[in-house]
Amino acid sequence: MSLEAIGLCLTFVFSCLSALFFLGLRCQGKGRPFGPRSRRWALPVVALIGTMSTASAAVLALLGFYAPAALFVFGVAAPGSLCIDRLRADMPDRRSTAAAAATLWLSWLLTRLDDEMAAEKRRWVEDRIDFDWRDDTLLLAAHSYHDFLDERLPESERRRHRIHAALASIEIRLDTARLIDSDLPHAKLREQILSSRLGKDPRYRRNLDDLTLLGRRLRHDAIKELEKMLAAAYGNSLYRLERFRPAANPGTRFPDTHARHTRVAENGTARDRRASDRTAGDRTAGNRAARDRAAEPTGSRPWHP
Repeated sequence: MSLEAIGLCLTFVFSCLSALFFLGLRCQGKGRPFGPRSRRWALPVVALIGTMSTASAAVLALLGFYAPAALFVFGVAAPGSLCIDRLRADMPDRRSTAAAAATLWLSWLLTRLDDEMAAEKRRWVEDRIDFDWRDDTLLLAAHSYHDFLDERLPESERRRHRIHAALASIEIRLDTARLIDSDLPHAKLREQILSSRLGKDPRYRRNLDDLTLLGRRLRHDAIKELEKMLAAAYGNSLYRLERFRPAANPGTRFPDTHARHTRVAENGTARDRRASDRTAGDRTAGNRAARDRAAEPTGSRPWHP
């Protein structure tokens, strides 16, 4: 193998490694580029970037043989273009077939990668929330997730994501929703809502006459705040956060089959206990009779041949 071929192979390898690095920088805070479903788009991006970088470096090397270092420098530096999207984040998005073809469909692959990462993030967040949970269970889950983030996030990230304010917002919304479900008079409930922080929100003031709709809106907004808290965990690579498991209700009745087996086991245990008591009683009576015979005078005992 010639030196030029070896140089091209090394350039392709280092270009792919450089593309992996810059792709990780580009997706930082967005999601996992090599997640369970997004990797099928990330790997073609890396391969295409490596191929384009190697081909461009080879063309430059052929055009300027007096500069052989371009073969390596351009191949390694070209994947840095993956981060250009961060510089153009605020610019209007103008997609076209011609623009996608000009980049050998690289922009199209990156768009598909971003969409798949967003879908994975949404699924991860929704897997940790049960929309059938009651308000008190949702509040316990919010405290559990908040404590997890509070222990693992640095102070700057806690302030940036406002996890303490999110927990306070969840608490006041769910507490108000539970008051709506209680038997509190409408006038007193209206007064409490207007005097609280929620009364400053026009969305809630408009629904004061329809408490059922107000309770649903409060619950919906509390779940949205909980989703933001979980999104902060996902954005900081805390993927090991497990789903909250509510404690079993001690008042829950067991199925009939379980109750029947329980009664059978209890009856069997009671029979064994009664048999054990009878055996112990017989043994105690035998010991008492033996002591009485030993206490009698020797001469008074009848002789039996």
